[in-house]
Order: sequence, then C-alpha cells, then structure tokens
Amino acid sequence: MNTISTDIIPYSDVHEQLPLLLEKLLGADKYLLSELTRGKIERILGTKSAVPGVYLISQIDDEMPVYVGRSKNLAQRIGTDHRAIQKTQATLALRLWKQGIEEISCMKTAREYMYKRYNVRMLPINNVYTRTIFEVYAAMNLCTEQNSFMEH
Repeated sequence: MNTISTDIIPYSDVHEQLPLLLEKLLGADKYLLSELTRGKIERILGTKSAVPGVYLISQIDDEMPVYVGRSKNLAQRIGTDHRAIQKTQATLALRLWKQGIEEISCMKTAREYMYKRYNVRMLPINNVYTRTIFEVYAAMNLCTEQNSFMEH
C-alpha cells in the first residue's frame, strides 16, 4: 500500500534524486489520455488505494511535453479530473480553452482536443516534498508549454 510521506528531508537529498526521477518519468509507459479512466489507472498501478506521484502529459504525434502535474492520488487526478468538464476540476482543459484555440469552444471540446492529442506517463512518488520539487524541476527541464507556477 502506498502511503503519503510528509517526512521533511534535506533539499540536497531531493536534489540528488531529480535527474534519475526525470529519467524514470520519461521512460515510464505511455497511455492515451482518452483511455485512462480512474479504474484503468488503478489496474495499472495495482491498487484501488490512492497512489501519489507525478505525471507527464505529452503530444501523441511528436512527444512534445505539454504539462507536468502532481497529485496525492494519480487515479483521481488523471482518471477523473482531467476527464471532467467542470472548470474547477479540469484545469488543463480550462487553460486550453482560454488560449483561444480554434478547435476549442467550450470545456467539452477542450476535453475532446486533449483526448485526440495527448498521452500520459505516471511516476509514483510518496514523499510530498519530493513530488513538489520534482514537478517544477521536470516542467522546467522539459519546457512544458502549459505549466504555470504563477501565484494566485
């Protein structure tokens, strides 16, 4: 069973892990976003319990990294939230809609746009601090176009 670790660890320990974690994320199996239901992700991860981690959304056709996210429950975040059409859940779809992409006229068409174009890789990471730092590290190293770390 995966449990979320909130143990504070020295930054230097996290920093040492970052290149290997990025290599593991990039080498993880790819799944079409359109096929990743919560149940399928639970089967992939081998448990119905929450599995924390980081995920990478990429273009299907050219593997261009689009977005790096983190969650205390990968199956919930990817399999439910990224499939939703409510603005409070589907933050990437909302961001795409607001960009004025011609093919996107509402949250539903934003989701369809994502389904046609994106695949997902997942990397379980239990420690919340490691996840947090790794999300930013991966997004910056991969130059993801849809990540924003601006404060609200």
